[in-house]
Amino acid sequence: ATAKKSVWAEQGHVVARDQVVVPADPQPAPMTGVAGQKEIQLSEDEAGVTVSGVDFTVFISKANGSISSWKVGGEEQLLSPLAPNFWRAPTDNDRGNGMAARHAVWRHAAERREVRGVSVQREVDGNWRVLVTLAYPAAGETAGTLVYKFTNAGQIRVSFKIEPKGKGLASLPRIGMTAQLPLGYDRVTWLGRGPGENYADRKASAFFGKYALGAGEFYFPYVEPQETGNRTDTFWVTFTDAAGK
Repeated sequence: ATAKKSVWAEQGHVVARDQVVVPADPQPAPMTGVAGQKEIQLSEDEAGVTVSGVDFTVFISKANGSISSWKVGGEEQLLSPLAPNFWRAPTDNDRGNGMAARHAVWRHAAERREVRGVSVQREVDGNWRVLVTLAYPAAGETAGTLVYKFTNAGQIRVSFKIEPKGKGLASLPRIGMTAQLPLGYDRVTWLGRGPGENYADRKASAFFGKYALGAGEFYFPYVEPQETGNRTDTFWVTFTDAAGK
């Protein structure tokens, strides 16, 4: 920052700033239940697996391997299933280099996935695990898994793995999962880079921190519609309503 006032800036004006990474080896937070709380119950039929606990119910569909329903206090938390996704809206640069055509095999590969197996297991820590084995025939011999782990406290940990395989298979535009939430959950808080949108090749100026925005503020009206609203290096994110729930 400037030490004194000048013709071009006030005293204390920040000329430049930077962040440095402190070496660390962070570990995933353990998933622990609540002592004395009723254990979760699992039931399985041809349609899927239902997981029920104190004030919550989750249904995993055997047709697509996704969490298609998640109710808390009797209220549905999902408007669409939590499902794998390998596509993103192309940017101007993508259109210029033919990305959409070159990677087209991935555009619908996730939605055309096939469930090859579903298994339920009680783990040594008392938590339940549901393993879904998937195939993506639209993308060669690509396969993968979805693993759902549940505690009696209502915690859900989702692990998603994919192994791309196939002759001449293009790289994946994106690896992730998508879901639609009720409109009321429009307060977004995250720990990561921000506050503005940032990407793998445009994030040095987006400092790491804790930020909060309304859901509508993530959109930027580019002249030609394209990917918008991304935040990189995100450790966690919460979606809450006006009451903070």
